[in-house]
Amino acid sequence: MTSYLIKSLLCSGLLLLFYHLFLEKEKMFFFNRFYLLFSIIFVLGIPFLRIELNPEKLPDEVHPYAQTDFLKTDILPVKIPDQTTYKEEQNDSAHDLPRLIYSLITCILLVRFLINLHSVLLQKHGKQMIRYKKTMLVLVPENTITYTFLNHIFVNKDEFLNRQIPEEILTHEYAHVRQKHTLDVLFTELVQVFFWFNPFFFYFKKAMRLNHEFLADEAALAIAQDPGSYKILLLDKILSGTRTNLTSSFNYSITKKRLTMMTRTANPSQNLIKQTVSFFLILGLGFTFCEKIYSQKTEANPEEKPAKTRTELKTGNGLSQELLNEFTETIKKHTRYTKEKQPYNEIYELTAEQKERLFYLYSNMSSEQQKGSIIDIYQSAIPVKKIRSAELFEKWKNPNVFGVWLNGKKINNKELGNYKYTDIVESEIHNLYGAAKKGRIYKYQLELTTNDFFDKTYPERMKDRVHIRQRIVRK
Repeated sequence: MTSYLIKSLLCSGLLLLFYHLFLEKEKMFFFNRFYLLFSIIFVLGIPFLRIELNPEKLPDEVHPYAQTDFLKTDILPVKIPDQTTYKEEQNDSAHDLPRLIYSLITCILLVRFLINLHSVLLQKHGKQMIRYKKTMLVLVPENTITYTFLNHIFVNKDEFLNRQIPEEILTHEYAHVRQKHTLDVLFTELVQVFFWFNPFFFYFKKAMRLNHEFLADEAALAIAQDPGSYKILLLDKILSGTRTNLTSSFNYSITKKRLTMMTRTANPSQNLIKQTVSFFLILGLGFTFCEKIYSQKTEANPEEKPAKTRTELKTGNGLSQELLNEFTETIKKHTRYTKEKQPYNEIYELTAEQKERLFYLYSNMSSEQQKGSIIDIYQSAIPVKKIRSAELFEKWKNPNVFGVWLNGKKINNKELGNYKYTDIVESEIHNLYGAAKKGRIYKYQLELTTNDFFDKTYPERMKDRVHIRQRIVRK
């Protein structure tokens, strides 16, 4: 959820900033309408968009210690160290508080929206209607400004019958009907109802309404005698009547921007450049804010020889005595012993380069030399994102079965409710036994990684993929 908020806020802010700086002042109203509508849909959907990428491959051919390829195996599961104490979050009400606040505010805004919608629909009830072109004029007895909702234009009855409503006004409102501006208004209102936590949607709605007026003004100017008379007509209507937020009215947002736009001339070449830049901006933001899934795909090559097995690699003479001594001395020099009574009380303090060197030596030992080693060395596979099913994700929420660690931190199982199953891109389950199971109600330790944490730690994990553990001697 946090990732979605950050991505949607940043993306909407950048798109809105670009609109105000480069598009709003240009006379390309139809493109601007499409840009604003697409931007809202883009912001809502881009955090859910996923693209699949191939992870970077380690350049084995330039490995500092190897002249030939060496064995790469997945790290084997290790026993979970005993953790005697940890804090469980017990306050479920505190956990559900943000959800309750969101639901309450959303319900209030939705009720307000429905009340406004109902009040507009009631305006045409019992009123006289007259056909005007491909729409209907609703004659309102009360003193009201001219406004539009869906396929209806609401006008004052006395003014219309006395022919006091100029044709420019009706043409202006008919442009709202013909271009279906009400649908844009309803869409932006509903977006704001459910995504009220994003303040940029309010400014998107405001920009959309102003652009509607630019479009309607352009239609009215096409039949007006001159722009000056139309401006005077606008100013004469400023102080009359009231309207609701769901309608398009003749005197909406009479600002300097709107009056100035009437006399502005279009620059086709400049408009084309800005439209092209906006396309690449959306493309760039799409790649930046979408969810990236790393996958390993190998293509079968019939000419390739079968990979050598572990046994085949371990035949032969193996390492020289000098290299065996280097291997043994490196382990002794960088091993620290703990006093805790655990199966593994050795701690190997080595750099990533030293681990790579030991892994190379270990991989080129003979079978007999490896049997004589006191340690096992493994190299983990390249980290790859893998999303589990929604059904399995729901099972993870059961605290009687799973103890959950998210991004290395113990969490309450209910906190998974803040995430979607697609947010989790790595999962590893350990079966608890012995001392590790003592005092715990769950049977499995579940280690999960979110998409953001995966991306953040991926470079470091790629640098250090070699793991060393003491060999268990079975008697």
